[in-house]
Parts: sequence; C-alpha cells; structure tokens
Amino acid sequence: MSAIEETVTLATTPGAVEHSLRRELSNGGLIEFEESPAGWLTADGEVRKRDYRAYYWTPQQECVRCHGDGRVNGATRVKKCPDCKGTGQTRRTRMTSVSSFLEVILPKPGLPSWYEKHGIEGTIYALNAGAMALTVPPEHAVRIVRQGGWGAEAARDAHAERGIDIHELLREYAETGMAPSSLDVLPEDMGYYRALCKFLVAEDPEPEQVEELVCDPTAGYAGRSDLVARAGGFRKRYDAKTSEEAQIYPGAHVQVGLYERGGIASGDEPCDLLEVVVFAADGSFRTMPVGATPRLLDVALDWWREIRPVNSACESANRVEKEARR
Repeated sequence: MSAIEETVTLATTPGAVEHSLRRELSNGGLIEFEESPAGWLTADGEVRKRDYRAYYWTPQQECVRCHGDGRVNGATRVKKCPDCKGTGQTRRTRMTSVSSFLEVILPKPGLPSWYEKHGIEGTIYALNAGAMALTVPPEHAVRIVRQGGWGAEAARDAHAERGIDIHELLREYAETGMAPSSLDVLPEDMGYYRALCKFLVAEDPEPEQVEELVCDPTAGYAGRSDLVARAGGFRKRYDAKTSEEAQIYPGAHVQVGLYERGGIASGDEPCDLLEVVVFAADGSFRTMPVGATPRLLDVALDWWREIRPVNSACESANRVEKEARR
C-alpha cells in the first residue's frame, strides 16, 4: 500500500490517528499523545471539523484494587471492581494541553497587529492575482481572501507548520549529532534554519530528551518538552519558538516552567536552568532565562481551573449562535 493510499484509508477509518507518541514511566504510568487533522473521522464516524490533538494519562496498566482481575469480593458476593469498572485496567484520563490553556489565560499581545498585517497583505495578494476587483464589497473581500489562502488564518497555519519543521530539525540534530539538513526547508524559512544552526554551534547542546512527553496528573496537564540537554556545564530545559522579529512572550516562561514540573512529576531529574530560545526570520536567535516563579505557575493553574468552565460554556454557546446566524 502506498503512503497516499494508507493516508486515505486512515482518514476514512473511525477513530484513526495520524500521529501518536507514548511514554511509559518507571512507576507504571503511561503518557500518550494523539493527533488527527480536520476531515478525518472520529470514533463515532463523524467528520472532524477541527484538528484533533490530545494528551492522555493512565496511572498504571493494572488496577491496584482488583490486581487486574476486574472483580473484587463484596460483603456477600464477588462483584465488579468499582475502581476500574471491571476492566482490570486503570482508567485513561484526558489531560489539558499546556499550550491550549495558555492561549486562553496568556494570549500573545502581538496577535492583533499580526493578524491585521497578514489580512492586509492577503488583500493585496488577491488583488494582484486578479481574484477580486477594487470595487468588491468588504464582506466579499474577506471571503475571497480566506478561500484563496491569502489571509491571516492561512498565515497562522503556515507559521504552525514552520514551527513543527524547526522541531523536527532539532530532533534530527539530537538523534544524529550532525547539522540538520536544509533539503526540505522552504526558501522563505531559510532564515529560521540558519538561526537554528547558529544556536546549535553557540550552545553545543548534548541532548538527553527531545520532544519528550511530560505530565503532572495532580494538576491535570501534559505536553511535549522540546529539548533537555547539557550545555555550558548545566543541564538545561529549552523551549524553542519561531518569531519573525525574535519576540518572546510571558506565556513561554510559564510553559517551560510547567514542562519542568511535569518532567519532575514524570520521574525526570530537575534541570539546572530553564530557557526560552527564539529563532528569527533574519537568521538570528536569542535565549532568555525563564522568569516564571513557582507561585506564578500555581496562579496560572488556578486561573485556568476557574476560567475553564466559563470558557467552555462561551465556546459552546458561541458555536450554536454562529450556526444559527448562517
């Protein structure tokens, strides 16, 4: 079966995932990550309307109460184990993604101007391509730009893909010890590639973990930590970002701090230093020590727990209202 045929088969298979990762911990716990694109089928056979990305935590493979048997002795008879519901296995629980809840509580302050910039650029692209005239009504112009893939949403998706590519290049370096290849790097992304190479030369990191799953079951979150490596005599946890002008925002500091907590909760040794590294479009990079204190991490988690039900209610109500207005 060709790669294209396999992708088509997976896309039409209920509940199939395009990419998955798992990490088994020494205490018997299991962290899992799954993702599938919009258009693939859910486990119920429904077409996904948005990309699916999820983290799961399973405390251990065998239920402690029934020792994997699924049955326990009751007062008068043998009955189904109430902890595992008779499965013999501990329950798999979905964890909140660190990046997901940070988008809610600490959105990047530069996003409005970034969206405005790409919206204006998209309009010029559409005009130059002859896709619309200067006299087109504004509401039609918005639709044309979006459908043509010239707008801010398309730029956002391209930015996300670029970030994933940078992480893959970082993984390539960690696994081979050699400079990552530029063969698959798009011309418009070469600046970010050069920035990554400069970082690797300057820091000369000795990788210990790359894209490692971490989880704090007590706090209810999980994520993927970009890199843990020894550099300059220290054990460092890095989080890599791409930004046209090398901007670093507060959410990145909280993100790395939570990854460190999740790593320790997953059995990792504490790191000496936590750093955010950002790669810029002009080929430069910069690092910044993480300034998130333990109290700040606690406050961020508390704020997320408080705002989460309100956020979910608003999303649900807004979705219904949007559908009703179409």
